[in-house]
Amino acid sequence: MLQAGLIPNTIKSWLRTLVVFTGLTVTLASPAATVTTNELALDSVFSQALLVNRTIDIRFDPIVSIVNSSLLTIDTSTQLDTLFGLAPKLSPTVNLFFVDNLSFCGGTSNPNLIGCGDISGNRIVVKSGSAAGGNGGALIAHELGHNLGLDHLFPDSGTNLMNATISGNTSLDQAQVDAILGSPLIQFAGSQRFIDITPILITAVAAVPLPAGSLLLLSALLVIGFVASRRRRNALPTYSNPSMA
Repeated sequence: MLQAGLIPNTIKSWLRTLVVFTGLTVTLASPAATVTTNELALDSVFSQALLVNRTIDIRFDPIVSIVNSSLLTIDTSTQLDTLFGLAPKLSPTVNLFFVDNLSFCGGTSNPNLIGCGDISGNRIVVKSGSAAGGNGGALIAHELGHNLGLDHLFPDSGTNLMNATISGNTSLDQAQVDAILGSPLIQFAGSQRFIDITPILITAVAAVPLPAGSLLLLSALLVIGFVASRRRRNALPTYSNPSMA
């Protein structure tokens, strides 16, 4: 996968349809889910004022890739069960899946769904495009809240992390903080609380080791893509705003 900031924004979308590049690995593939962890935003959520002296560090393991094109889009209960059944880590590690599209969660079917998480479990799935958006940190923190035992908070006023519609507000109340601190997902390193998360990328095509001498070809593809782009440029569901649960 392409890492943000390594190449100009003008060619990122073009390259996703042609080249997926990681180190010395290249795949010719169609667009697929991407991983955006939002670690700094998550650390901020779990170190807010009510957690003073009890902050929770969010730690990410290396990305795990699962090749299964039938799970790039989650539309049914069967697909969701299959996806969650592939979770590679046991509790207390959280399994965070990134897929292209999500329209089913907890018995609810809705095209505006962007996330789904087990209540008091250790499995989350998010729509990768939403995780990469401006409220991506709030989205993942919300689903993690479900894993930590929190339900949706109504009315859906947009003033709390656990409102069903993501607004960017990540506030927690005292009762929610108490529930989080009592979750078995909280681990300790000395006196520091932390949550361990494994990000899981669902992809259609496996990465292939790049043959010796192919870096020049890759470089040429990047240059061609840049030029072409410049010319052209001339479980509980979570919803994107303003959809309601």
